[in-house]
Amino acid sequence: MSVYYAGPRQQHCRVFYDKGLTEEQLQEFYSGGDRYILGATPFDPDELLKGLRDGKPVADLVAWAPPTG
Repeated sequence: MSVYYAGPRQQHCRVFYDKGLTEEQLQEFYSGGDRYILGATPFDPDELLKGLRDGKPVADLVAWAPPTG
């Protein structure tokens, strides 16, 4: 899971979190083709932070599911 943004001096910054996918999950991910690998799946960082503060397990917050559509 990565978040990209422009820093204060317009440099590109990346914050990355390794979700620790299993071998099976990685195979499922890469079998989805380029739309999974090269495409972005939007998420709301504020929503993740709220879940964390509400006591939701990190594993639940970062669980991967194939994009729909």
